[in-house]
Amino acid sequence: MAIENPEEHERTLFIMNCLFAMYLRISELVADERSTPIMSDFRKDHDKNWWFDVTGKGNKNRSITVCDDMLKALKRYRKYLGLSQLPQHGEQIPLISKTLGKGSITSTRHIRRIVQLCFDEAYKRMKEDVKFRPREHVREDAGHASMATTDRYIDSDLRERHKSGRKKRIKEIY
Repeated sequence: MAIENPEEHERTLFIMNCLFAMYLRISELVADERSTPIMSDFRKDHDKNWWFDVTGKGNKNRSITVCDDMLKALKRYRKYLGLSQLPQHGEQIPLISKTLGKGSITSTRHIRRIVQLCFDEAYKRMKEDVKFRPREHVREDAGHASMATTDRYIDSDLRERHKSGRKKRIKEIY
């Protein structure tokens, strides 16, 4: 993702990993009346397995398996933040901190905006890929069953091209 501020990049990457690897809802990443997600919600059990404890929809508590890749993502994010590799029991550091001010993010809208920017950037890059690669290769890589799906990206480029060319002027000579 093309983000100038490295902290925003690392935070965005961590958010996306939480959503993908732990099936979290956006609302489970923000502080609200139900709970405030903190780093020590990641915990290791007596068998040395890692879990993430969350209070979700309907105030239901659940423990989510933390896969090895998510654990790597957590270590990377914590290293970037200047923290120890893994959270300690009782650590009160917010899971997702505000970039301005202190404390946890409290707005689902803020997280949704971050996720949307990520998808917008992915869409933009996919459109660029379509311009320089054979359509069939893009269709296969994207897993589109039909070329019509891939063509939507190409058609949007044609629309933009036409829109930019529509205002060309011909100088009349008599």
